Amino acid sequence: MFDFSEDEWVFLVLALAGACVGAWRWYFTLLRVSPLNADSRSQVLLNLAPPISLVLLMLVLQSLADPVYVAGHLDYTLLFLAGGACWVFGASEAFALMGVSTIDDAMRRRNPAAAVAVAGGLVGVMLAYAGSNIGNGPTIWTTLVPAFAATAVLLAFWFVLELIGGAYEAITLDHDVAAGIRLAAFLVCVGAILGRAMAGDWLDWDSTFLEFVKLGWPAALLIPAMVMMNRRYAPTPQQTHPEPGTRGLTPAVIMLVVTMAYLVYLGLPHVAPAVARPS
Repeated sequence: MFDFSEDEWVFLVLALAGACVGAWRWYFTLLRVSPLNADSRSQVLLNLAPPISLVLLMLVLQSLADPVYVAGHLDYTLLFLAGGACWVFGASEAFALMGVSTIDDAMRRRNPAAAVAVAGGLVGVMLAYAGSNIGNGPTIWTTLVPAFAATAVLLAFWFVLELIGGAYEAITLDHDVAAGIRLAAFLVCVGAILGRAMAGDWLDWDSTFLEFVKLGWPAALLIPAMVMMNRRYAPTPQQTHPEPGTRGLTPAVIMLVVTMAYLVYLGLPHVAPAVARPS
C-alpha cells in the first residue's frame, strides 16, 4: 500500500492540491450564485458534472486499468482519481480560450447553454483521460503523457471548430441551448474516440502514437459536421432561440450513436491479464 516511487508521490501531492483548489473554485463559485437568479437545471448540471466524471473514471480504473498495479488496488486507484479530478478542473479553465468560460458564462451569468457545453466538455476531457488509463504500463508516465496528448488534441479540435464555424457566440450571447447541446455532444464524442485511441497496453512510444493517429483520426470528421450544423441551425432574427429538441438533441443523439457504433466496431482494447505478465 502506497509504495510509490518519488515521482508518483510528487504527482499525488500536486494532483491532490490541484483537485482541492479546482473543487473549491468550482463549488464556491456555484454557491455564490443567488438562488433567486440561478437557473436551477444549470446549477444541478454543474454540481453533478464533476462527480459523474469521476464515477466514469472509477469504473474504468476498476475494470480496464492495469490489472497488476491499479485495478483493485486502493493506492493507485486514489492516485489516478486525484489526477482525474485535477485534470478536469484544470482543463475547464482552458475552455475560455474557446470562447465559453466556465466561471463567467456558465456560472456567474447563469447561462444554461454554456452550462450544458461546459458539462459536456468536462465529460469529454474525462473520457480522454480515462481511456489513457486503460491497459498495462511500466510507469505512471505511460498513462499521463498519452492523457495529456489526448486532452490537448481534444482542445485543439474544439479550437479549430470555433475558428472555422463554431457556435460560441450563439452560446454566450444568444444563450442558444441547442448550440450548447450540440457542442456538449461533440466534446463527449471526441473525448470518447481519442480516449479509446490511447487505450491498451503500452509497448513503446512510437506504437502508442501511431495507434492513436490510426484510431483517433475519425474524431476530426466531427468538425466539418459541426460546422454545417452550426451554420444551418444558427439563431436568426426570426428565431432567436432555436428549438433545443430538433436542433440540439436530435443532432446530438445522431453524433453519439455514430460514435458508439465506431467504438463497438473497434472493440475493447487489448489488456493483458495479470496472470499473463511476468512477476
